[in-house]
Amino acid sequence: MAFSTDQMNAVASYALDFFVKGEAFDQSIQDKPLLSALRGKQKTFSGGKGKISIPVVGDYADTDAGLVTLAPGGTLSSADNATNFFKGYQYDDTVGFVNPNSVKRASYDYAEIHAGINVTFTELKQDGITVVDSAFGDKTAKASGREITALTGLLDHKLGSMAEGWSRKMNQMLWRTGAQDSKQSIGILAFIVDSPSGSTTIGGLNRSTYAWWRNRANLGISAGSDVLTQTLRAEVRQLTRFGGRPDLILCGSKFLDALEKEVAAKALYSQSGVAGSKNIASPSVTITGIGTFVYDPTLDDLTAIMNNTIDYSKRCYFIDTKAICLYVMEGEDNKIHSPARPETKYAMYRSMTWTGGMAANRMNSCGVYSIA
Repeated sequence: MAFSTDQMNAVASYALDFFVKGEAFDQSIQDKPLLSALRGKQKTFSGGKGKISIPVVGDYADTDAGLVTLAPGGTLSSADNATNFFKGYQYDDTVGFVNPNSVKRASYDYAEIHAGINVTFTELKQDGITVVDSAFGDKTAKASGREITALTGLLDHKLGSMAEGWSRKMNQMLWRTGAQDSKQSIGILAFIVDSPSGSTTIGGLNRSTYAWWRNRANLGISAGSDVLTQTLRAEVRQLTRFGGRPDLILCGSKFLDALEKEVAAKALYSQSGVAGSKNIASPSVTITGIGTFVYDPTLDDLTAIMNNTIDYSKRCYFIDTKAICLYVMEGEDNKIHSPARPETKYAMYRSMTWTGGMAANRMNSCGVYSIA
């Protein structure tokens, strides 16, 4: 027997829908901890907006009101008394008032991402599947169990390839700066930069103007003799100083190697690994007072992917996933499309689109670190 076009479309749509709702598009083949973490906590924004817009606050009433720093023994002038926000008073002293206007908006472009596959009628014939092209319902056919099994097997192969391709490229996009394609979203490297005090604009706000809109960075740390772990412990205090909570630490293989050497030099071995950490054979190491360092294979690949001279395998990124988030437009998260067969093509098409982007509401709880 043979497949009708309607039957073939039904099987293909069901297979794609089932595949997309599974775990394949979150993790596939090589571990992608950044993709997994951000997809697991992604937020939504409504359609009809040209950008993802988020309110951010870094300045408060005391700094906007022009507080005066006095030399020892100095006194406030009458002008200072009139504008000072926080001051003592007695009797009928004149006090000042301010109108706080510290909320700013960071705006980010969103991207539209497509992934699609096609199955040609020729491929189906080579698998012993005949298609009755009944676009107008003038012909019918009943597929046998063998044909359904063969089509499902062929689709599984194509969907598996689509899933890995989508998750790999999506993961790379979430890591990169966005310079590779103006129609893609910016990624982590656009937010967490090597020179945070430089004159660069992100979300419409210039880092050189707003000190609170900067990540932390310490590159070229000399590992060994507890230098790396001590440096990172000191950094954690600064990363959490203003209320941020970095909860995702991703690092390349060389950084993790250097970290493990320091831990091993001071720690006690047990049957379960290094005391105070996870098993040393696992892709992560936990250090008390700092956190869990997770190996991200993408960092080992970024140098080649970006055609860069920076060795990203020597790097570690502290990410606050409440500060840097993935936003998806409502109703546009892995949206499935089943277009009709073009009259000039003997093929079946299935696709998936995703509309969203990465956005941040704070920077000072994130940081980048590297070994020398």
